[in-house]
Amino acid sequence: MNNPKQNMLIILSLYLKGSCNGRLMGLSSPWLSSPHSQDHDYKELTPDDKLPKIVNKGRIFKVTKGEDVILDCDVIKLGEFSVIWLQGDKILWILQQRQTEPLIQYVINDERFKQTNTSLLIQNVAESDQGEYSCEISTDKEEKISHQLIVNVPPSTKTKGGIDFVQGREGDSITLECEASGNPIPQISWRKIVRSSLVVDFDDDSQTVELSSDNILMLTNITLEDSGIYVCTATNGVGNASETQITFDVQYAPVVKPVENIVHSGVKEEKTLWCVVKSSPSPKVDWYKGGTPVNPMRLLKGINTENRYSLHFDQVQMEDFGLYSCNASNYFGNDSATIELTGKPLQPKITSNPAGFFEDNYTLTWDVKSYSPVISYFVFLKNESLDSGETWVNITVPANPSSSIFHSQLYTLTDLSPGTRLIAQIKAINEFGESEFSDPFIFETHIDETDTNFDEEIIVDLSAERLESSKVETSESDFSDIIEKNSPPEKLLMSDSTNVTQASIQSVNFEGLQNVSSNGMPSMTDWEKRTQMMSIVTAISLSCFFYLFAMR
Repeated sequence: MNNPKQNMLIILSLYLKGSCNGRLMGLSSPWLSSPHSQDHDYKELTPDDKLPKIVNKGRIFKVTKGEDVILDCDVIKLGEFSVIWLQGDKILWILQQRQTEPLIQYVINDERFKQTNTSLLIQNVAESDQGEYSCEISTDKEEKISHQLIVNVPPSTKTKGGIDFVQGREGDSITLECEASGNPIPQISWRKIVRSSLVVDFDDDSQTVELSSDNILMLTNITLEDSGIYVCTATNGVGNASETQITFDVQYAPVVKPVENIVHSGVKEEKTLWCVVKSSPSPKVDWYKGGTPVNPMRLLKGINTENRYSLHFDQVQMEDFGLYSCNASNYFGNDSATIELTGKPLQPKITSNPAGFFEDNYTLTWDVKSYSPVISYFVFLKNESLDSGETWVNITVPANPSSSIFHSQLYTLTDLSPGTRLIAQIKAINEFGESEFSDPFIFETHIDETDTNFDEEIIVDLSAERLESSKVETSESDFSDIIEKNSPPEKLLMSDSTNVTQASIQSVNFEGLQNVSSNGMPSMTDWEKRTQMMSIVTAISLSCFFYLFAMR
């Protein structure tokens, strides 16, 4: 018995050459006939109504890459004729029906192409399988159908040349390119992931900005804001979208910002100065004090992941107070920021209720944080109803002793009129100097709503004659030179400040301020004395509370 491969080669040789009469093993084809063949004998033996026929029609198959597909070819009355499957003009396999069992001869060496009855099964469809497939029967009269196989391929993207990190300088133009493949041809879009702001804020929020719908993204005259992650997205309606990221880094000179412009401290306190530096390429960062480089040993805690650079003091000494400069430089330039390390008090916070409880007096209360003992306070007063040209009056108030870094103080104004509205601002003084002004604070004495005699504005006489005896001098040191330097709060556009011995406000209405005791303090009734004593006890209690809180 002949070898099957030899039989197949014989069949194909005779089939392709057309050297047989088309009836070998029942194989016949109209293009194999010759003028000398005996096909009329075959037609006589096999009339048309007995020839095999393909009963289905050709159609278009759309499958996704990796799937299986069956291209159908339903044949009736095949007999001992042959079924031939072709991809284009390439024979895949030949099937001959025999009485005992079908004979299948595979021509293509690809195990994914299989026979199921007379149909063609393609497993794990590949992109290269796309094309025309034909099913033919080996009869003199052509019997054939054709199918079109379209392989849908999900999109895939990649950067040109595999480059996913690009650098450029400010003012340059740059091209970002993305390549996409798939079937159908993918649509490409670009977007930019915008992260936190350039210099100081480092939150994790991000947003996207739509940029282009082409595979090439052009960035011209680039600026620092163009830095970021650019995403190329390809979609074609098959499977999931494909994305490729390109990180674009704009190189620029350093930009330096302080985390705090002023850092308050005390002697032997542990403190750290921080600056934020954004730069590309990475900068060289140095710290200076008055133009002199700082001891490098203090830079051991120098950098963290948020581009923050630090100057650390394990224990601040007297000589450490002053102005420091955080200087950063790279190939493109340099920048610096100044930070003050100071022992001065922080800004006082006035804690009084703006609405007074009494008609003829008002007690101002405030808190301040100071690492060194507070020596005294400057209380600036002004009629709220007058224009900004009015002169401020400065009252010096000695500080209550406190062992805490949190200090509380009060000061009572007496012999006021109902409905008096004043503006107050306060400064605290310690051995290192003055604090900033407190925020402007407007307060008002109580008004009896049943009394109808207060329709007009109440203007308080803060003249020198009324307030001079109310001035409180401190016994710790002479601050006359400091008082002379005081200027009014700039934010309220006030005129030059004066102390109580220089005040000359022409508004007269506040007669009670001339009632003072011989020791320089305004005289008070017994009830007023009890009220002030309660306020003092409250202030001392608050100081103790803040001290215990600080010691925890």
